[in-house]
Amino acid sequence: MKKVWSSVVTTVCVCCIFATGAFAASKADVLYTDAQRLEKVAQYTEAADSYKKALPLYEKDGNGVKAARCRAGFRRIHKIKIDYPYTEEQAKEAIRKQFPKVPTERIVAWLKGSNVERLVIDGTPHYFYSIDRNFAFRNYDVGRSCEPIHRKYTTYYKIIRALIERNAREVLPEGAVFPYKNPAVYRGKWSITVRHSELPRNGILKIWMPLPILVGPQSDVRDISISPAAYVKLPARTDADIGLVYLEVPLEELEDDLAITASFSFTHYEQRFVIDPNNIGSYDKNDDLYRTYTASRGNTTITEAIRKQAKTIVGNEKNPYRAARKIYDFVVSRVYYSIMPHYSLNARNYPESVYVHRQGYGDCGAQSSYFCALCRAVGIPARSTGGYQMVETTGIGSGHFWAQFYLPNYGWIPVDTSIAQLPDYLPELSDTESAQYKDYFFANLDPYRLVIQKDIDLPLTPPATEPIMLPMAIQNAEALCDTMLEHPGALVSENWKYEIRPIEEGSRRE
Repeated sequence: MKKVWSSVVTTVCVCCIFATGAFAASKADVLYTDAQRLEKVAQYTEAADSYKKALPLYEKDGNGVKAARCRAGFRRIHKIKIDYPYTEEQAKEAIRKQFPKVPTERIVAWLKGSNVERLVIDGTPHYFYSIDRNFAFRNYDVGRSCEPIHRKYTTYYKIIRALIERNAREVLPEGAVFPYKNPAVYRGKWSITVRHSELPRNGILKIWMPLPILVGPQSDVRDISISPAAYVKLPARTDADIGLVYLEVPLEELEDDLAITASFSFTHYEQRFVIDPNNIGSYDKNDDLYRTYTASRGNTTITEAIRKQAKTIVGNEKNPYRAARKIYDFVVSRVYYSIMPHYSLNARNYPESVYVHRQGYGDCGAQSSYFCALCRAVGIPARSTGGYQMVETTGIGSGHFWAQFYLPNYGWIPVDTSIAQLPDYLPELSDTESAQYKDYFFANLDPYRLVIQKDIDLPLTPPATEPIMLPMAIQNAEALCDTMLEHPGALVSENWKYEIRPIEEGSRRE
């Protein structure tokens, strides 16, 4: 769907007559109140128009707070419409185009199902932009016959199978623990290129770009270079919970297209934990780590329904390691992999863990949030970690999240529920091969990863003054600009390019 961008230039006006300012504020308040009412009943087009009309009136009156609220309201609706562009007929056509052999009757029946990504906008049902891919993911026979899915998953399976076989040949000393091994070294490059005509003529474009951090299996973060360096206002800290470099672009000084690049290198190790379930240690429930990572918050919200589900899964199991394995098996076997309407969920304040629990599906970030919520509900510290995942043969990478749970004597233990579901789309694998593959992603993790943030929903540095595009995960650049109406984060994201390539294989860490 083609996105149309526009900008609103802030106008400073000193009113000579008080009544003129009062009238403008009054009219703006009526428009703003009407916009809120319309938004609540999903009349999004009219609501967006009212926010848009109220904004310059508040700016003219010098009411920056309410002007910001108008921008936020317009941008919430913008995010919802990005996620749900299709009418029912367009959604049906998108699926039919990808899977022409599937009977139309089956597609129509599926679209009318209760757990399809459908949202009523302006009185008409609209469907998610990735409805065709999710049709394949949630119908295994279709997914298994989809050549691109099969080719991609077969490639990844072979890479992981090689790690499994190598680990099986390695004999470890009794009681040995070698969590980090088999390092891979990478070089990454980000770029943002935006045409000058798509940007406002004045104002400050604030940009947060993600970068690697130092954490557990990831080390040697170096060769960080940002260009133009003059835009950098706060350099990245590799020892932070989230890796970010903050830039400001004075738009009135910009004469050509905006072009920003960032480059870096890092080393990432395979994780292989050899855990004795009878020697995992005890939690200090007064410790900050325990309280932080067993709390209900943000997209890792724990409802009573989630708490009840966690207790049902775990049963009488008191051992955190074994309990986490039960939760892992539940998510891998019971939650369909599906692309998620992240922007819309954020705009509607709908926690991802709650969405997954109610709908029964989710992508990597959503599944990780749900896994963590279930763990936290039974007193196991857990967090969703992520950035990028690189399949060696492609050399490019893609955004990805996975989960970790904490054991006192071992630290953070990785799990990847969504990658573990890959064998479900490869019917040629034996039951043994499928089980071995799924076992690998509990307490082990491949080295083809880039960590940007230790957990989801982490605040930006410096803090954002208005809502960003997707606070949950910073996998590409985020942006704010108070002289733009549409969300600048969407514009920057649309013009974001990335590349992460292996540059050498390191030696084994002793």
